[in-house]
Amino acid sequence: MNPTIRNEAEHLTALRRMRDLLEKPLGADEARELAQVNKAIKVYEESIAVMERVARKAADRGEDAVTGLTGEE
Repeated sequence: MNPTIRNEAEHLTALRRMRDLLEKPLGADEARELAQVNKAIKVYEESIAVMERVARKAADRGEDAVTGLTGEE
């Protein structure tokens, strides 16, 4: 299973799960789950960071700021 985080509530749940997994010895299944949760958290946090940069750019430039965005901002 590859979890997908879609909102802040799911993000907080994933962070709690990661904390729980890190507080005990890991078997193979737990290590695999930890890797999947960690990846989902990273993807979610990176997507939020991109959206925040785009929003700042749009606010700084006005309405025309979103023209020509590549996703690499």
